Amino acid sequence: MEKKRSVGVIIAIILILGAFLGYTIFDNRIVNLNNKKALVAIMDNLLLIDEKVKVREIYNQYKTNTLELVELENSWLIRMPHEFGATDWILWIGFENNKIISLKIRLSDSKEMKPKNSPPDKIIEGSVSAPK
Repeated sequence: MEKKRSVGVIIAIILILGAFLGYTIFDNRIVNLNNKKALVAIMDNLLLIDEKVKVREIYNQYKTNTLELVELENSWLIRMPHEFGATDWILWIGFENNKIISLKIRLSDSKEMKPKNSPPDKIIEGSVSAPK
């Protein structure tokens, strides 16, 4: 009787954890649909040679509650919550002399992997610090 009760408790815990994990994965995918639209809008409203102040302005105009702007030295990124399977997007913004030299959307697990249905890259050819 005691073993049956333990097995039942273990099964209940596994089901609860599975439901929570499934909800989290599904919820992030739904939230990120709006985030992907916001990243495209931000990218569409930025021009090569715009300055960092313009990036902040456009980011503030289109940001969602779950997008995050990360400011690094020569590149900034705007990222969204992680999705199972690494299908979440990151907008990489490369700078040189405080001006945009590249705009690229990539999957979160690689600067090289361009997601399907993302807009074309914008790059000033020959730029030194454009994120690859």
